[in-house]
Amino acid sequence: MTPPLLFSIIETTGFSPIKNRIIEIGAVKIKNGEIIDRFSEFINSSGTYSLQDRETHQHYR
Repeated sequence: MTPPLLFSIIETTGFSPIKNRIIEIGAVKIKNGEIIDRFSEFINSSGTYSLQDRETHQHYR
């Protein structure tokens, strides 16, 4: 039996560690080729996001 795998992602507002920030973290746990758990959380949400940003960062909930 294969152990579960965990994939994680960090979404940012850009590529500069000085000018940009992390806005979302997420993870998906897969076992035997099927998703068994998932997590997604917006963070640092004090700013406003453009419509394009919101559409880009929509994930399965």
